[in-house]
Amino acid sequence: MSFLSIKTIPLDSFKLLSHPDTLLIKHLADVAKSVKKRVDNLNIKDEIKDLAIKAALMHDFGKGSIFFQERLKSGKKSRFSNHGLISAFFGYFITKNPYVFMAIRYHHLNLEDCKDMARVSEREKEVLLEIAKNIDKEVEEIYKVFGIEFKLDDFIDFLEKEIHDMWGFDIEVKEKDFWDFLVIFSVLISSDKENAVFKGDIEEINVKLGSNFVDNYKRKYIKKRYEIDDVREKIYEVVSNLDTKYDAYFLELPTGAGKTFSLIKLALKFNKKVFYLLPFITLIEQNATIFKSILKENGIDVEDNRIFYEKHSLSGAFNVKSSDEYDLEKREFLSDDFSSKVIVTTFHQFFYSFFKSKNSFLKRAINVKDSVIILDEIQAIREDLFIVIEELFMFLIEKFNCKIIIATATLPPINIKNSIKVKIEDVLEKDEFKFFNRYKINLEIKEFDEDSVLDFIDEKLKISKDLLFRVNTINAANYIFDNLDDAVLLTSAIPPILRQERIKKIKKDGGVVVATQVIQAGVDISLEDGFEELAPLDMLVQSMGRRNRSGEKDNGFANVIKLKMNGFDGSRVYDKSLIRRTERIIKDKKVVNEEEFRELLREYYGNVRKNREILKNLRECKFNSIDRDFKLIDEVKSVSFFCVIDEKSEKLWEKLIELDEREKELKANFWDEKREIEEEFNKIKKDVFLYVANARVYEKEYEIDNEFEKALFLYKADERVFDIDKGVSLKEFFKEERIFW
Repeated sequence: MSFLSIKTIPLDSFKLLSHPDTLLIKHLADVAKSVKKRVDNLNIKDEIKDLAIKAALMHDFGKGSIFFQERLKSGKKSRFSNHGLISAFFGYFITKNPYVFMAIRYHHLNLEDCKDMARVSEREKEVLLEIAKNIDKEVEEIYKVFGIEFKLDDFIDFLEKEIHDMWGFDIEVKEKDFWDFLVIFSVLISSDKENAVFKGDIEEINVKLGSNFVDNYKRKYIKKRYEIDDVREKIYEVVSNLDTKYDAYFLELPTGAGKTFSLIKLALKFNKKVFYLLPFITLIEQNATIFKSILKENGIDVEDNRIFYEKHSLSGAFNVKSSDEYDLEKREFLSDDFSSKVIVTTFHQFFYSFFKSKNSFLKRAINVKDSVIILDEIQAIREDLFIVIEELFMFLIEKFNCKIIIATATLPPINIKNSIKVKIEDVLEKDEFKFFNRYKINLEIKEFDEDSVLDFIDEKLKISKDLLFRVNTINAANYIFDNLDDAVLLTSAIPPILRQERIKKIKKDGGVVVATQVIQAGVDISLEDGFEELAPLDMLVQSMGRRNRSGEKDNGFANVIKLKMNGFDGSRVYDKSLIRRTERIIKDKKVVNEEEFRELLREYYGNVRKNREILKNLRECKFNSIDRDFKLIDEVKSVSFFCVIDEKSEKLWEKLIELDEREKELKANFWDEKREIEEEFNKIKKDVFLYVANARVYEKEYEIDNEFEKALFLYKADERVFDIDKGVSLKEFFKEERIFW
């Protein structure tokens, strides 16, 4: 297409603008060039590549109306100055493709189900004709440059006939249309937004990541501390030497196998961009620190976030080290574009870029191409979603030239043709299995109430001094803690700054620990005995990994219990079907060791539910329905409290109050000033959230807006709800008993 040679055309003969300082012809050409560059090496049909480029050329056709040009001058919007729908009809006029129509129509909007996106209301029809009749003739000359010749009169005739005959397209959706449309839509909105921000002048980062980086780091910093370290090194060598011919790598490695180095080493062998995905922010921070240290040791500038970016809800301001000026808008764009060379992020951030309807999520999808995707602790994902995640992986491998690496204690039911599976028994000799047979668990479920559980704890205290009592609710954890003389409490109601201090103490001194499921999120401690309140089997396995972690103790042990506090069975906070399956699998089992427990987990995963409804919605391009159903965890209403506990937190709260007051006063230059406030918040966000605790109530709605001082979205935890030992509790705000978890 001749848009590639636009530099040879005298642009001073054109006057129509796409943005206040950009010619429409240049913007359309630049976006189309960006789209072409991105889709050229994808393994998709040439027809889809061609449609993506044409969508880019036509996406702002409507900006050629006198109404839009006037809006650029005056800043005043009207229903006639909108450009999306008229541009979509022009795209359909040229291509006769309904997905081009929908991609252009929604390039500034969030997606809906495809049949809704193809509908046009009577009111919209009236506006369309008026806009079409007021398109500047210059657009004919613009598209002549692009090799697309048409007459505006013909387009108006087409429009009058189309909108008279139809309310919407009758779309026959084919099986793979979801992925084809996703490519067209994502590459369009990403290229369009990038060009609007960078004006076609974005600096490319060329960094070569070496497969020897991890070896270089390990030689200098990793020393043998335990016997198990020899086994970890053996696992590392096996994973490191896997052939690169496979599309997917499934690594079944138990907790404590030292898999982080193995995963990074394997990923760096492909000389591609790397995504390292994890379920929890605490895990992300730990693994990101290791990855950064490896890169830094090998001379990579990890302080430039275009090279290395730790992306999650607590990420700070995006940092760019460049001679070019990167203003706030540019850095904000890069922070949410998945364009960095190495990205350590959450499952949420990654999967929502494909399965949510939000425009800002979907623009990232195209930038996952040509990458290695590591998924660590994939068992944290809701099991019924594996069926659609498998479909995504196949798309990424076949069309986006991606490699998939999955590591977990027990492999999920995901099948990929050209893959290799490495299990711990394939790596170790029989006598080496002792290092991953570190505990025993008694699966004969004992039932306790609030009185009898204290008697059981007394018995445990006589056996061992390093104990973990892991329960499902904060109510239960607080109750047990209140009845012990010298214990450490770990729950989500306690702000991270205090949890970190307590974890350091536990690692140094051991002791008695009372905890909720927060213990499962990358908490590197090693205790000996205790109990586990009944939970889904995969969660029990994760929590048991906090006992005799490095095989340094004689053995780890725990009993599985059912606990009823004031008549409430704590296992109710989990999905009933998962609890029933767990009970069925462990029924009639007594004491099993870690190896036998892993076998039970394989049986557990062999019976997963499949969400065929979401797969059906994907096949039918029902984006709203997919958005509704694709939730990695069940959403629970929570309230975030900021806990003032020291001088630093006092100063942070004062800054939050200042930002909140500035935000409330925003008037003129709203977006620019709002961005500045967000940028200032991003600079302190990581520190702020060290002092934030969330209060979640089981199966109850509640409002507390008028009860507490508030800054931005955070409430200040005063003496009514905050206790230095137990963190935040809203108990006194409810007349009846509530369950916190």
